[in-house]
Amino acid sequence: MLQVEVPTTILRGEPTMPLLVSATERLAAAMPQAELVVVPESRDHSRYSEKKAVELMKTMTCKQLGGPCDHQHRGQTADEVIKAQDRHLNEMVAGGDTMHAPALKEMKGRWKHPISGMGWYRAAKRNFAALPED
Repeated sequence: MLQVEVPTTILRGEPTMPLLVSATERLAAAMPQAELVVVPESRDHSRYSEKKAVELMKTMTCKQLGGPCDHQHRGQTADEVIKAQDRHLNEMVAGGDTMHAPALKEMKGRWKHPISGMGWYRAAKRNFAALPED
């Protein structure tokens, strides 16, 4: 596993058990090409984490995700917000909005070339993680 040739992201919830903190830090040190991402929307790995996650919402705008407008997307995870942006871009362009067409083309390019699109995806996840909760 340490010799992986593709972009690698090591995800860790925060806060979490000390054992998982040290394990992910050791793995990141052993894999200098990997990126360690601490995801604060994952809480304690407890049986109550679903209940807590429902309360944790964040907002990103179309513009923050590479689009042209200030339409807001709310979600519990970066993936939910990214999927909402994909839907928004498709709906806007289908409705005749030419301002969203370049962002839609970029989004489709990321799906067609997932390895090169990982940089955008990781940046969007980092930006989401850094946002305050609503």
